[in-house]
Amino acid sequence: MVHWERENIKNRKKLVAEGSWIRNRVDEWLGQGHGVIVVGDINDGPGMDFYESRFGKSAVEIIMGSIYEPDAILKNYIRMPKWGRYGWSPSSSNFRDKFTGSKVNVLIDHILVSRDINIVDGSHRVWNPSQDDDARPLKKMLLESSDHFPVTIEIA
Repeated sequence: MVHWERENIKNRKKLVAEGSWIRNRVDEWLGQGHGVIVVGDINDGPGMDFYESRFGKSAVEIIMGSIYEPDAILKNYIRMPKWGRYGWSPSSSNFRDKFTGSKVNVLIDHILVSRDINIVDGSHRVWNPSQDDDARPLKKMLLESSDHFPVTIEIA
């Protein structure tokens, strides 16, 4: 348990450092008048981890920006995930719980967009065939291509 605790704190520190570095770049680009889109497997999300409370916020929240600078906030168009029987929904991946051995769904892939970029309303999607009816016909392909489900958004 001590090793597990140490490893989780180390991982959280790494996520905070990476999120802070990305946010500094976002601020630099926004300051130059550029629109910004941050896309990727951030391995984190608000409320996903007990250890994020020790550091105040998740890496995703750090990258999104401060509520005290509303013009510089990056918007996450996906709804806040909800905890259910199999973990988080919506989810873009899963992991095996070290203690129970069961799989837990997680939303760790994100698209964060600055306010000056127009997004088609309702276009943000996590292509998880267990949670999205439109992705069901693609289930075999999606499961064979990656251990994550794609996250997409349409730019207007």
